Amino acid sequence: MRRFALALALLSTGTLPAAAQLQLPGAAGAPTPVGGSGAASSGAPRSGGDGPRNSTPVAVRSPSEDTIVNRSLRLNGRQGQMVFERKDGVLSLKTLVIAGEQLSRRGEACQIEVAGGPFTAQRSGRHDGLRRYDVSIESCPFTFDVMDGAIQVNVGDATTSSPLGGVCEFKQADCRGYVAGVWGPPGNSLGPNEAREIEKVRSKAESNARSNFRALLAAQGHDKAMVKTVAAEQAGFSSRRAERCADYEREDVHGFCASRVTEAWAVALRAKLNPATFERDDDSTEKRAPTRPRPKRTAVPTPGEDLPPPVLR
Repeated sequence: MRRFALALALLSTGTLPAAAQLQLPGAAGAPTPVGGSGAASSGAPRSGGDGPRNSTPVAVRSPSEDTIVNRSLRLNGRQGQMVFERKDGVLSLKTLVIAGEQLSRRGEACQIEVAGGPFTAQRSGRHDGLRRYDVSIESCPFTFDVMDGAIQVNVGDATTSSPLGGVCEFKQADCRGYVAGVWGPPGNSLGPNEAREIEKVRSKAESNARSNFRALLAAQGHDKAMVKTVAAEQAGFSSRRAERCADYEREDVHGFCASRVTEAWAVALRAKLNPATFERDDDSTEKRAPTRPRPKRTAVPTPGEDLPPPVLR
């Protein structure tokens, strides 16, 4: 109680963001998928031990690479295409189609298939608990972090694509391709049944994130600076999630992006609590079966076919 009294004292003196901003995952500012009541997104404490006394972390695991193999992933669920495969234990990118705009005529769409694949995805440790990979394509190097059925692609320090960053330029093809951001299933392929399942996943992820946040906050003890840092990061999560998922196709209908980003945040909080222990436990279950039933896979389209026109931002 003394640890949480410290956090509450900081809030009351104004050294932390206002209490209304210290909202937990799923609070105001994030879409509630169709079929959801929004109750899980209120951020209010729940009954049954969800208050300050409960500071036991949830042993969440990072998603497996199996959730992205042989699936058609698209940037923001709407453009481009990535398809991964695994052979002899090696993960590789066998298809890469990038959409963007012409270098010579801004606003004019372009789309290219990057030749020379498959490209090996090299494991390079972890980022916030998620498995990170490097893809060393000469014309477009990038990293990605594995989420459940999706990936977060990073180009340098950029985590989203805009004319100012997160892009790769293919001068011979006169194309600036958008690469950084969340790549997941086509947004228009997620119907009411998928939306209901996504709502359940997100509700569970929000609960896990709340528990792991409280455990991480309690672990800071009397370190006022660290308590302030942890609380500020939590307070800013909703806005960061909204920014990452704002352009995902039909996100306001199904909420897929928000659910996966919230799962990733629960993992990040658990990893911050004890990085060495987290990695040891997580690596010991790397070959585990998926934690929930996977949706039936659809045929992967031929590269360049059945791709929606790129949406330029």
